[in-house]
Amino acid sequence: MIAVELQKMLRRPRTWVTILLLNALPTLVAVLLAVTDLGPRPGTGPAFLSAVLADGTLFPLAALAIILPLFLPIAVAVIAGDSVAGEAQSG
Repeated sequence: MIAVELQKMLRRPRTWVTILLLNALPTLVAVLLAVTDLGPRPGTGPAFLSAVLADGTLFPLAALAIILPLFLPIAVAVIAGDSVAGEAQSG
């Protein structure tokens, strides 16, 4: 039963668009931080942010810390709502 729902979910374009957006946001933030002067200089400001700006190896952790609390619940709600609506529509 779970496999059937997973297959239905993966066939929908909305699922792939949501996954694409969740992956594009951290990339966009990284590009903006690299191109612009928005963040503090390395060595100044909060320790974690200056470490992220000084060395890119910590960026995935920072991106997860920013994206997960904000966008993951929205993505889960959209997918769950679509699953419930699809079941109600098909009877």
